[in-house]
Amino acid sequence: MTTLIKVGKWHYNSQSGELSHKGRTIRLPNQQHALLSLLIQNGNGSLTTRESIIAELWPQGRVVEYDQSLNACMRKLRRALEDDSQNPEYIETIAGKGYRFVAAVSTPPSKSIHPFYLVIGLCIILLVGLFWSLTNKKETLFEPPTLAVMPIVYLQNEGRVIETSSTAIALREELLAQLSRVSIDQLTVLAPNSVDKLVNNGDLTTKSAYQLVGTMRRDPLNLRVDFRLTNQQQQQLWSESFVWSNGAGMLAFQNMVKEVILGVSPILAITPADIAAPQIVLSPDYVLLYNDALYLAGQSTPEQTHQAIEKFEQVLASYPYYVPAMVQLAKLYNTLASSDSNDQATNFEKAASYANKATQQDSESAEAYFVLAYSELYHDWNFAASRASIDKGLSIAPNNGFARSLNAAWFASQALMDEAMNEANLARRLDPLSQTVNADLCWYLNFAGQYAKAERECGAILVIEPQSMWTRLGLVESLLQQQKHQLALAQYASLFNIQTLPDEETSEVTINKIVRQWLTQLLSGYEKGQIQAYMIAALFSQLKDDEQAIHWLQRAYEDNNGFLVFMRVDPRFKSLRHLNSFKSIERKVFENIKITQ
Repeated sequence: MTTLIKVGKWHYNSQSGELSHKGRTIRLPNQQHALLSLLIQNGNGSLTTRESIIAELWPQGRVVEYDQSLNACMRKLRRALEDDSQNPEYIETIAGKGYRFVAAVSTPPSKSIHPFYLVIGLCIILLVGLFWSLTNKKETLFEPPTLAVMPIVYLQNEGRVIETSSTAIALREELLAQLSRVSIDQLTVLAPNSVDKLVNNGDLTTKSAYQLVGTMRRDPLNLRVDFRLTNQQQQQLWSESFVWSNGAGMLAFQNMVKEVILGVSPILAITPADIAAPQIVLSPDYVLLYNDALYLAGQSTPEQTHQAIEKFEQVLASYPYYVPAMVQLAKLYNTLASSDSNDQATNFEKAASYANKATQQDSESAEAYFVLAYSELYHDWNFAASRASIDKGLSIAPNNGFARSLNAAWFASQALMDEAMNEANLARRLDPLSQTVNADLCWYLNFAGQYAKAERECGAILVIEPQSMWTRLGLVESLLQQQKHQLALAQYASLFNIQTLPDEETSEVTINKIVRQWLTQLLSGYEKGQIQAYMIAALFSQLKDDEQAIHWLQRAYEDNNGFLVFMRVDPRFKSLRHLNSFKSIERKVFENIKITQ
C-alpha cells in the first residue's frame, strides 16, 4: 500500500521517497527523503531548527561538518523540488535558526483508499525519521564522487610529450586550488601526488569516478589548451578548447580555469566557488618565472628547494604584494623547518612571516591560513591561534588534503582522538596514497590506545609503502603495547636488515639491545641536525631509562621540536607522565591553550 501526499505541485510517496509531477518521477536519496518527511511532519509554517535536523539525520554523533552537510542536503532537496531559496515555494530559510516548510500539504482524494489508510499513511511520515535513525550508521552517509585532475600533458607539434612544462604544472595547480573550494560533501578532489601514483599503478579509474584531462600545444602565435571530462568507462562527458595568447598574463590563466570549472559543474553536480580576480597581475615574463619556481618547488632535492625560494623571492622583489609567491615561500620554509633541525626555528619564523603577510594582503587565501596554522601549531605551540587559522582556511577551501591532515594533528594534540581519526580519514579520502597521511592515521590509533586496530592499519600501509620508517615504528609500538615482542622484533629486524637473531635470549631483551645500538647512531645524527630529540627521548623511554628520556624531552623543548604537541598522547611516554619533570615540560608546551568550546 503506497501513501501519496500532495506537496505543492508534487505527489510525494511517503514510503518510497518518490516525487511525481506530470509523468516525471524523482526518487529522493535517503537523507533528502528523511529531511522532507521531517519538514512535513513539523507542519506547514512551523520552524524546524537546524539542530533538530542534525539530530535526525546524523543520530550517531559527529561524523562530518554538520553545517556543510546540512547545507548540501538542503540544496539537493530544493533542486529536486525545483525550489528557489531566494523566492521559496517550498522551503524558506530562517537565518540563524532553521527552515520553514511553506508549501501546501494535502492528501489527494481516492475512492480506492479508505480513510483509515490515509491516517496510517500520515503516521508513516512520522516514522520515517525514526527509521532513518535506526537503520543508517556512519558508513551509510552519502559519499560524494571522486575527481582526479590529471597531469596536464604538453605536446610539441610532432606530438612529443614534454613532461616538465612549468606552465602545465602551474595550470594544474590553479585548477586544484580552485576546486579545493568546492564542498567536500559534493565532491572529493584527489590530491595530485595520489593521482600520479594511481596513474603509475594503473588503478586510477577504479579509484576515481571522473577524470579531468588536459593537453597543451603551442603554435607559432598561441598556446592551445584542450580539456575533457571522462568517467570510469573513459566516456567523454564534456570538452572545451581554449587559446592562451602569447603575452597573456595571470588574469587570462585564471579565466580559463574559471571556464573549465563552470563547464564541468553541472555534470559533477557541484556549486563552484567564486574565483576572485588576482589583486596583482604579473607580467608575462614574471608569470614564466613564477611557473618555473612552482615546478622546482614540486621537486624533492634541497638544491631545487633553494632554487625555488630564490625565484619566488625574485618575483616578490618586483611584485612585493603578490600573495601566491608569499604562500609558496611559506610552504617551502615550513618544509625546510621539518627537514633541517639546525635551522628549524629560523625557517619556521620565515614561514610564519610570509604566511602572515599573505593573509593580511588577501583574507581569502586558504593556503596562507593553512601554512600559518602549521607554523603556529608545530613551532609556536599556539593551539588557539592554529585552531582559528585552520577554521578560517577550511571555511574557504574544505577540499584540501593537507588541511585535513593538519586538522587531525591539532585534534590529536588535544587528545580528541575521535575527531582526529575522523579528520585523518577525510585526509586519506582526499590523498589515499600519501605516506604521511597513512602513517599519521596509524599513529593516531596508537595515541587512542587502539593497538589492535593500529597493528592492522600499520601493517596494511606497509604492504603499500614498505620503506616508511614512521609507519614501521608505529607498527612496532602497537605490537609492544600488546606484548607481542617476537613480532615487534621481526619488524626491527626488517628495519635494520638483521638476518639472524640469537635464539638464547628473549625477544624483549634483544629488542632493547637493538634499540641501544640504534641510539648510538641517532645521537650522532642529532649532532648533525638530522635527528630530532623527541625521537631519542621516546626510545630512551622505551628502554625505561627515565632520566635520559626526560633529558632528551627537555632538549626537544629547547629545540622547539614540533612533535612535543603529541607528548600527552604518545604511549611511549606513558610511564613518565607521573613525574614532575615531565609535567613541567608539558605545562610549558601547552601553556598557550586558550580554547573556547
